[in-house]
Amino acid sequence: MTCGTCGPRVRPRVHNVTDVFVAGGGPAGAVAARLLSSWGWSVVVANRAAAKPSLAESLPPSTRKLLAFLGQLETVEAVGFYPNLGNIAHWGGRSHVTNTDAPGLHVPRVAFDRVLRQSARQSGARSVDAVVRRVDLADPIRIDFVTAEGRAETCHARRLLDCSGRAGLMARRGLRQRRTC
Repeated sequence: MTCGTCGPRVRPRVHNVTDVFVAGGGPAGAVAARLLSSWGWSVVVANRAAAKPSLAESLPPSTRKLLAFLGQLETVEAVGFYPNLGNIAHWGGRSHVTNTDAPGLHVPRVAFDRVLRQSARQSGARSVDAVVRRVDLADPIRIDFVTAEGRAETCHARRLLDCSGRAGLMARRGLRQRRTC
């Protein structure tokens, strides 16, 4: 079948029903996928590869506590990211230096995210390089996405976890639901 606007229509490949579909494979999505998978849930995490190289980010020392709580500190430390022992802030024509006893981390964001997604895969989560195109909140939830190779695919999930960042997939699509108590 052909569409006059977009060319030939491709029937999406449908995956089995999964417990949780995670939209976004950054730190929140990758760690959530790892935790859910390690608890016995079937998980698919969709992540769009970065179009351009990312800058480094500075993670404060308190991040180590969070990573330890989430079971990711050893995984992240094994990579050997550069330690951060302070911060310099320039604001309103003034500079302020903050030094810390415990090190934070300077991480290239692409590498940091990759480490966390690999940990999710090792816990049993399935990871796809894809962009979510459509969400239908029926039961089960239907998620249509396009892979990096251009394949249209569909996944049915019992739950959808939006970790797509900033405005979020659900907000951009107008799918945010408010609950009244």
